Amino acid sequence: MRHWLVAMGLATCVAAAACGSTVQQQGRGGATSDGLSGASANGGTNVQSGAGDNAAASGSDLGASGSTGSGGSTSGKGTSGSKTTGSSSSKVATTGAPTVASGAPVEVGIVIYPDVSSFAAEFGGTADVGDQQKEAEAAVNWANAHGGLAGHKIVPVFFTVQLTSATPYDQTEQQICSVFTQDHHVVAATTAGANVDNVMPECLKAHHVLYITIGHFMHDNTDWAQYPFMYSLAETSSTRLGTAMARETLNRKFVAKGDKVGLMVMEEPALLRAADKVVKPMFQAQGISVTEYTVPYPTSTPDIANSVAIDQSAALKMASQGIKTVLFLCPGCLSFFAQNAGSQHYYPRYVFSSIDGPAGLTGSQYADSFRSAFGLGWEPLQDVGGYSHNPAPGPNSTRDLCTAIEKPSGQVSGDQSFWASTIFCDAVLTMWQAGQKIGTLPPTGDNLVQGVGMFGQSWPSAMNYSTNVAPSRHDGVEAYRALKWDDGCTCFVYAAPTFFPFP
Repeated sequence: MRHWLVAMGLATCVAAAACGSTVQQQGRGGATSDGLSGASANGGTNVQSGAGDNAAASGSDLGASGSTGSGGSTSGKGTSGSKTTGSSSSKVATTGAPTVASGAPVEVGIVIYPDVSSFAAEFGGTADVGDQQKEAEAAVNWANAHGGLAGHKIVPVFFTVQLTSATPYDQTEQQICSVFTQDHHVVAATTAGANVDNVMPECLKAHHVLYITIGHFMHDNTDWAQYPFMYSLAETSSTRLGTAMARETLNRKFVAKGDKVGLMVMEEPALLRAADKVVKPMFQAQGISVTEYTVPYPTSTPDIANSVAIDQSAALKMASQGIKTVLFLCPGCLSFFAQNAGSQHYYPRYVFSSIDGPAGLTGSQYADSFRSAFGLGWEPLQDVGGYSHNPAPGPNSTRDLCTAIEKPSGQVSGDQSFWASTIFCDAVLTMWQAGQKIGTLPPTGDNLVQGVGMFGQSWPSAMNYSTNVAPSRHDGVEAYRALKWDDGCTCFVYAAPTFFPFP
């Protein structure tokens, strides 16, 4: 079996599926339509790489804190002025936006995860994502050679997260934010590749910092309204995803009146809202009952060990109820669930998406489980891979540019490192393009947020097919393609070239 960091997601869950899926799974009290109930998940704040990211699993949590390094500038090749910071124990304060002096360099915050390989190994997986700092620096150097951030030189501030640390995720988030906003004064920041909850955008909003997310902690209009400094060009809203998954399941007649459908939901607020307000009502209106299991967030990396037990519980329960179709709004849960269900010779139809990291779910051991599966894919590097395995199809000018930028770094050697280098490049170039849009205005967080809102369809994310953002729309993905299992490659492939618009 070929293990990935789901969606390659650095800090994403690993290996088999799920970090993020860490599951301690119990049904959400009162949430299941067939009367199942259970303790709801813990409500702590977690920086979690959640699933969906590639491969097998995702979800590795942004986890551990333990950032390392001194606060000084590094002398690495081509990176003069970049700063690698250590974790800070100071409390997060709320202050106004920093000012930017005319012509002065500006700082941007970038979180990196150097122990991804060790983290993956702890869960039986492998990961070769390259040197993330060099990957990010390659993009920063290119941006500086092409005008910087609205004419200002970009100085990256790197915060190193140790995924193998046992530090609570909420503490890590606090450390990241205080380093970026107190020890430094970044105008923009990214946690590319990790699923980070809403604590980070809340803190960065207080400091007027543009926040670029590229992970699979899902959001919806409630979140975008609450966190106006947050944009994700590579994300679709949980509402659109939930609606599309239910619509496909019904239109393709995977279920009929009187049937039961299974629903796995990660306890992310936007996913819970999608389940309650969209998915379950759509099925119930057709006379189809829903058996829902919610998967709580882990509070630290050691909590991930609970994932297997929870998926086993869910698979056993759904098998006993004769459920033949299971939907996943649960980054990182699919792989563990399928493995456990397969061990019981239980093979329901799975309805999944890019957040499950299908590119990493390969091998003959999955054939019986996924032969009838149906996927909604909008991220080709996570859907089918982009380097050696099923090269990413379709033109994408930003991805082509990132490939040209990253190749000289010497870090790209396979699907995983291609994904990692592209995701860091995409985040940096989003900041750079925002600077291009605001022209002669100073590159403050407030102005950069306005700059991203000007993109419309003119600047595609390197991570998806088509992108459209606006001041009133902070998730950029417009369409998806159908994914199916192929016995020839024992992997997922796109079923057809057709694109389907998200509702």
